Amino acid sequence: MNKIILPFIILSIFLSNQKDKNLNFVAVNNKVKEKDEVVFLIDTVSNGKFLKIYSPENDLGNLTAEYGDKRIKNKVNLRGEKYGILRSPSNVHWITEKSFCIVGGCGAECKYVLIFNIDRKEPLIEQILYYPKIGFNDFETDNPNLYIAVNDNYEGGSSFVIVDTDSQKRDTVSIPNNWIRGLGTIFSIVDKIKIKNSKIYVFQSDEYGKTKKFSRTINI
Repeated sequence: MNKIILPFIILSIFLSNQKDKNLNFVAVNNKVKEKDEVVFLIDTVSNGKFLKIYSPENDLGNLTAEYGDKRIKNKVNLRGEKYGILRSPSNVHWITEKSFCIVGGCGAECKYVLIFNIDRKEPLIEQILYYPKIGFNDFETDNPNLYIAVNDNYEGGSSFVIVDTDSQKRDTVSIPNNWIRGLGTIFSIVDKIKIKNSKIYVFQSDEYGKTKKFSRTINI
């Protein structure tokens, strides 16, 4: 019988007793003795679905993700430059009915989301602007399934896309031309975004304390 290190036993018992609750549990450097020593970067359970990201102890850059609902549905090797946001210990930033979402990047205005959807064989990667529970910027939402991403079809003017995490349905929002200022990026133009009752509200304040606002229904 393989030996299991005590902390991992405690973690396993804890997770099995919490299967009906939303969790955002990150286990770093908990090890289980199988064929080789394994280091778990993430081990997360939420409402019957799970995500595990781990590597061999002697090859920490060789990450593997396993995710599914009650059983492993997908197993992906996370080698390569595009998965670079997982090179340091990571958290699951938000969880939906079918997805675990991890945010990383190279700075406040250079962030990417890695989405593990249990129905998709490969994780999705997208440059992101705002997301549920974001720790900076003025963003409020009553819909934890929605995030805001860079518009890859940018053709002049300024815009962004609102995305449903699970379905990947999206709606493009264009910024009025008379709002353009600074470097012309969304963060230099927009001071606040609020999503409420399927509508989006975008705010910009000037140096005199006056605030402009526009809103519209989200079409997703």
